[in-house]
Amino acid sequence: MSPGDLLWVDVFIPKKSRLWHDDIKQAALWLGEIWVAALRSISIDCIMNTQSLLRSPLTDLVCFAGKAPGEVFINDQKIIGISQRRSNKGTRYQCALALKWNPAHLINVFLNTQIENVSEKIQSCGTEVSCTGDEALQAFLEQLTTH
Repeated sequence: MSPGDLLWVDVFIPKKSRLWHDDIKQAALWLGEIWVAALRSISIDCIMNTQSLLRSPLTDLVCFAGKAPGEVFINDQKIIGISQRRSNKGTRYQCALALKWNPAHLINVFLNTQIENVSEKIQSCGTEVSCTGDEALQAFLEQLTTH
């Protein structure tokens, strides 16, 4: 991926916030709901994963290959990955929205792994959205302020 292929949005929630959740499995669901509402407001049909974390051998190499609660998908392909960095002060969520999906560099790096059909699996784990980063960010901020 190249600079500009991802829109990065960080959100910090202090422990005293009404949005704070002790259960790490549930903690990002509210954020995923905001992303889904934001993207749907700009005509991007997507869904949020509400199930437990889904891992595979590929997820150790490519984060977009996994499915975590709160992450957002189009046709079972990830468009938004969310990571959490938790401390005694709160949680920083790091969101990555795929504006473009061209994982050729990942495919080249991991081509010799023991994972069967690794090229196809990497290519199919993500997809891109049909909007600009500015459009997505504006829609996200509008939903965030009304949540």
